[in-house]
Amino acid sequence: DEGTQRRRLLASLSEYDLDINDIDGKPIIFSSEIQCAVSVSGYIIQRSESHTFLSNVEEQLSDLFDNNQTVFGISAPDPESELQAVPKFDEPAEIADTDNTAVAISIGVLTGGSLVTAGAFVFNKIPQTKVDNAAFLAPLLLSIGIYDFISDINLSVQMFRYSADQNNDVIFILAALSVFFIVLPLGSNLYYACKISSQPSIRRNPAARSWFAKHLPQFVLMSFGCAGTYPVLVLCSSRIFGLEFFDCGLLSLDLYELSKIKIQSTIFMENIPQLAVQIVYSIITLSIEEKIADATVLAFVASILSILAAVVVYEAQKKQNSEMEVTQYFIKFVNRSGRHLSMSDQYKANILQNKGQKEKLAKRLAAVFGVNDKSIEIGFVFIRIDGCIVHVQHAIFKDDLERLQKKLYSQQMQTMGQGFSIQINVHLYGQRLYEMHEKSIDEVFRAHFEIDNVEFVAMYHESYDASQND
Repeated sequence: DEGTQRRRLLASLSEYDLDINDIDGKPIIFSSEIQCAVSVSGYIIQRSESHTFLSNVEEQLSDLFDNNQTVFGISAPDPESELQAVPKFDEPAEIADTDNTAVAISIGVLTGGSLVTAGAFVFNKIPQTKVDNAAFLAPLLLSIGIYDFISDINLSVQMFRYSADQNNDVIFILAALSVFFIVLPLGSNLYYACKISSQPSIRRNPAARSWFAKHLPQFVLMSFGCAGTYPVLVLCSSRIFGLEFFDCGLLSLDLYELSKIKIQSTIFMENIPQLAVQIVYSIITLSIEEKIADATVLAFVASILSILAAVVVYEAQKKQNSEMEVTQYFIKFVNRSGRHLSMSDQYKANILQNKGQKEKLAKRLAAVFGVNDKSIEIGFVFIRIDGCIVHVQHAIFKDDLERLQKKLYSQQMQTMGQGFSIQINVHLYGQRLYEMHEKSIDEVFRAHFEIDNVEFVAMYHESYDASQND
C-alpha cells in the first residue's frame, strides 16, 4: 500500500541522495532543526508525525515542483530510531544544581536554628532546669541572618556566571555591586565586634564587661562566621540551656541601644542595597528569560525577612520606650549582722541553685510593686562570699512619673510656697518605690533563694560600685 511504499522509500534515503534538478530521478532530502523549549518538544514531534501535516506538506511540494508523484515523509537521522528532542544547552542544568545546593544549605541552617529554638523553649518549661527565662528565639533569628548571608553569596555567583554567558556588562556590574554590599557590612560588623567593649551599654554593665574581657576572641569569631554582630549579641545574652557562655548579662535596654549596629551595618549597608540589586537583576532576567531564577527568589525572600524582622522588633521597642522610662539598679542581699563574713555552704548552694530562676523572681518583685510582670527584668546575679548582688531593670510608665511629680509639686506648694519644686526622675522614682516595699522585698529574696535567716536583707544601690563599697 501507499504507507508501506513511503516507509521503504524513507528507509533507503541518505544525505547524498539530494538532486534538485531531478536528473537521475533521485529524491530531495531536507535537513531541519527546530530549537524550542523542552515543554513543547513533544507536541511538535506529535504534530510532525500526524497524517494531516504530512498530507498538507506533500500537496504543497507537489504544487511547488509541479509533480503529482511527489511523496513526503519525515525520518530521524537514524532511520531505525524515532524522532526525539535532544538537549541543546547544558548551562541551565548546572545553574539548577547550584541553586539546589544553596537551597539545601539554607533549609539546613533554618531547620537547625528552629530545632535549637524548640529545644531551648522546652528547656525553659522543665521545672528542674537552671533557667526559666532564656531568650529561646535567639538561635532562630541567628539562622535567618546566616540564611540571608548565604543567599546573597549564591546570587552573586549566579550573576557572574550569567553575565559571562550573556556577555552582559550591566549584569556584571550588578554582580560586582552585590559583592561590594556583602563585604562592606561584613567589615562594619567586624569593626563593631572588635570595639564592642567600648559601647556605653557594655561599659556600664559589670557582668557584660567581665564577659567580653574573657570571651572577646570567641565573640569576634562568631560575628565573622555568622556575618552579623547584633544577632550574636542576642545569642550571647540569651541564657539558653543555662550555659554560662550564653549569659553575658545584657538586658533588654542594653540590647535596644546596641540594635543600632544591626540597623547601620546590616539593614542600611546590606539588606536594602541587596534588595535593590535583586529587583534590577530580576527585571533584566525576566526580559531575557521570561522567568526569575531560583537564586534571585532565595535572596529576595532572605532580604525581606531580615528587614521585616529588624523593623518589627525595633518599632516595638521604640513604642515601648516612648511609653515607659527605664531605671537599672542593684540589690545587695547579705546578712546585715555579719557583712563580709562567709555564708554557709548550704546557703551558697541554694543561691547557686535558684539564681537562674529569673522570671520567677521578677514576677515576685512585680507583685510587690503592683506592676505588670514584664515591667521587671532580672539581670546577672553576682555571687559573693556573704550573699549575692542582683542586677534589676525596672520599666516605669511615664504617666506614673507625671502623677507623682504633680503630687509632689502640690505638697511643696502647700508647705513651702511658690518658687520651689522637686523634680523627680525615673531613678528617684524607682528608689522611692523600692523603699516603700523594703520589708516585702526582703521576704521575697529570702523565699526565692531559700534563706531561712531573717538577718539576710535586700538593700538598694544605684550602681554596682556602690553595692561593692557598702
